[in-house]
Amino acid sequence: SMVNIVFSLNKIKIIEKDSFENLINLNSLDLDNQNIADINPNLFRNLLSIRNLILSNNYLEIIKKEQFIFLKTLVHLDLLKNDIKHIEEDGFKGLINLNRLVLSKNRLKSLFSGNFKNLENLFDLTLDSNEISNIESGTFYPLNNSLKTLNLNFNKLEFIRNIYFNNLIRLEKLLLKSNQISSIEKNSLKNLIYLELLDLGDNCLFSIDANLLSNNKKLLQLKLDFNVLSNID
Repeated sequence: SMVNIVFSLNKIKIIEKDSFENLINLNSLDLDNQNIADINPNLFRNLLSIRNLILSNNYLEIIKKEQFIFLKTLVHLDLLKNDIKHIEEDGFKGLINLNRLVLSKNRLKSLFSGNFKNLENLFDLTLDSNEISNIESGTFYPLNNSLKTLNLNFNKLEFIRNIYFNNLIRLEKLLLKSNQISSIEKNSLKNLIYLELLDLGDNCLFSIDANLLSNNKKLLQLKLDFNVLSNID
């Protein structure tokens, strides 16, 4: 039978690599609010059924290469409120069934093209409340055919460039509230034909190209509150 284990609020610092060796039926592991700063990938080697892993409110600074390599059944990974500054290439390798990844309230400043490799089934990527000001070309390329919700609220983006989101052809919700966006390149949203919600509230936009959303026929909600808009060109 399926097993759920909750360790939250225990202030565990170190977990020995064989701690979960015999828990092949473990479905959910909650390690919220510990003192975990590093994780041995072998810790998860025998978790053959796990679907949910909660590592929020810890002290992880780097997602290391192949950190989660054994978690092929994982659907939801929560890394909320750590100190993550860097994601190594292949950091999420092995997570072939992951649907939801939460990286909110970390310390990411830039996103790079190898960050989200191997996440072909990711529906929902939550990156709000970081310090992201730069997104490298190809960053979201591995998510082109799966991603439906991208949350980048409360970051430090100043521009929306064509290279950022234009290949995310399945995207339905793009959340960019409370950044410092002052300009949007005119073809940057052109390929987002399934986009239903675009939140650009609380930014620094003073004008918008009238044709910016001409291709987004399914758009239901556009939020532009708390900008400095004076004209739509």
